[in-house]
Amino acid sequence: MNRCIVLCLALALAAPAAAASRGDKDLILLGGGRTPIEGYVQRETVEKVYYKTWPTTPDQDVRTGEVVEIFYYGMDHEGPWKAGLKDKAGGQYAVAATRFQSLSDGGTKEWEKTYGLYQAGECWELAGEFTKAATCFGSLASAYPEHRLVLDAQYRQGVCLARAKKPDEARAVAKGLIDWSEKNQKEKRSRMRAFAIEAASYAEVASKGDSPEMTKAYEIQRKTAFSPSEKAIGFHWSLYWAGMLRNKSLWDEAAQSYQRMLGQVGDDTVLAAKVSIGYGVCLARAGNKERALYELLKMDCLPYGSPEERAEAQFHAGKLMWETAQDAIKSSAIDKDEKRLEYAKAKEKQAREMLRGLKAGVTTWASKAGEVLDTLPPDPEEEAARKAAEEKATQEAVEKGGAAPATAPAPAAVPPAKAAGKVP
Repeated sequence: MNRCIVLCLALALAAPAAAASRGDKDLILLGGGRTPIEGYVQRETVEKVYYKTWPTTPDQDVRTGEVVEIFYYGMDHEGPWKAGLKDKAGGQYAVAATRFQSLSDGGTKEWEKTYGLYQAGECWELAGEFTKAATCFGSLASAYPEHRLVLDAQYRQGVCLARAKKPDEARAVAKGLIDWSEKNQKEKRSRMRAFAIEAASYAEVASKGDSPEMTKAYEIQRKTAFSPSEKAIGFHWSLYWAGMLRNKSLWDEAAQSYQRMLGQVGDDTVLAAKVSIGYGVCLARAGNKERALYELLKMDCLPYGSPEERAEAQFHAGKLMWETAQDAIKSSAIDKDEKRLEYAKAKEKQAREMLRGLKAGVTTWASKAGEVLDTLPPDPEEEAARKAAEEKATQEAVEKGGAAPATAPAPAAVPPAKAAGKVP
């Protein structure tokens, strides 16, 4: 579904003649590099998508498994859909969710109602509002039980319920998918989604990596294998699983999961942000600081991620930069390497400035940056400049025959751990 962001924005920027060539037709994107179908989509079902190549011609169909995405006429027009995609791409997930919800509530076309609900659920999930996300996905599944998106919606509903710490409700959704599979000749797509939901329902209530619940989650997860044609759902599951491992402090395993996803994000800015942050943090906690810095600093150089995600990356990058600078200062002192020492001190200064910039911001990471800054020793250059300014003011006052100005009290002694530059 995130592929639609790129497609919509690209088409919106294309020459007007390109849009005119398709007229008012919809565009059905197919897998395997096949030529897209231009036509009028009549309905989407779990098994097939029906369309007309012309309003007066008979219906034709294409199997749902062959369809990658459908771009409806009107999606590139100004309105809630296009505005929602821009908000989503810019990391304004809650704003985007509200736009898509309004599109679904007030839409007159089926695609506005169904795709609006799906995107609203996806954006609430990205915003961490899992109960709201589950409600949107559940509403889509119950209102349009035969729609092409229904299996994906039920899967996303179940995973969101698990993340909202509602395991029983999540397993009820999984059971519904299993029942549907039994009625449809053990249909594999629904079974894989059910397994994923069950695994998530146990993982989310597991207290630690070796708990009985986590063992059960691993057991079910090993049965979960999405078809290569279901890349979007497969990637969503991989991203969820990596994030869950990260939350359980299973750093090495989580880092490996994120690494496998690096080459799959393509030009999807939403997914790129999630993967870069997760991979960078896990690498850092696993001890690979230099590689972690590279991943986290990408967020500072490239235009993706929400303000909170960019702030999170900046926070972890600032801490890492300080720690690696301290390591370099110690080793350069031992080796008596002046150039390396100069580079390390520049890196130390950059880390301090990065954390100060974050502290001055308005994100939830501002206070955390302030806490880290409070543990750092005074900047020698800043201290020297402060003392020089005080001495100059004193000298000028004496020369004018007045009393020396009161000087600021000396900073409190820094505890040994802080003086050593250790960041908690």
